[in-house]
Amino acid sequence: MVRADVARAGLASEISELVKELSSVSPEFEALWRDNEILSHRDENNLKRLLHPELGAIELEYSAFSAMVGRT
Repeated sequence: MVRADVARAGLASEISELVKELSSVSPEFEALWRDNEILSHRDENNLKRLLHPELGAIELEYSAFSAMVGRT
């Protein structure tokens, strides 16, 4: 979850200007952020499924890393 990752990484002050900017231009973003409904799209199998216009359905395996890496 985006908000949880931001808080866990201690980046609330760094992201606050971006949140203000996005909220000012997008009422939908502002409502989602306020209501804490912004989630990441994580698949438990670490797969992204896409429908490519020429290749058709494809699956990509991915790795996700925490924003906490390297922070003290």
